[in-house]
Amino acid sequence: MTSRLKLVRALVIAALWSDVLSRDAWRRAWNAVRALLGIGGEGAKVCRTIAQSRRLACLRCPAYEPKWETCGSPLSGQPELGCWCYVGEGGKSELASASCWGDDNLGPDFEYGWQKNVVK
Repeated sequence: MTSRLKLVRALVIAALWSDVLSRDAWRRAWNAVRALLGIGGEGAKVCRTIAQSRRLACLRCPAYEPKWETCGSPLSGQPELGCWCYVGEGGKSELASASCWGDDNLGPDFEYGWQKNVVK
């Protein structure tokens, strides 16, 4: 399965479950699609080294859902974790405008995020 199809699959799952779990996944899904299509100037990409470093940080994170290659999932045992974005190759980890859900929501003591684990 291509990375774009994996991204679309993750976005559809997140968007469908957002109403059930009262999450704002529709907005996040639209923003991710806009960024990947380059609509609104948010499609700038980071260099390959940073993208790979971000993906490695995600793989170690307890929110990571390996089956879907996403930051958490509404289908996991803990749907409150993560932004549910596809973080694999071709996904959120490559976007310059993206940030780590853990860094944004779990504070400075979060040890798995991009701020502490990504090569600059």
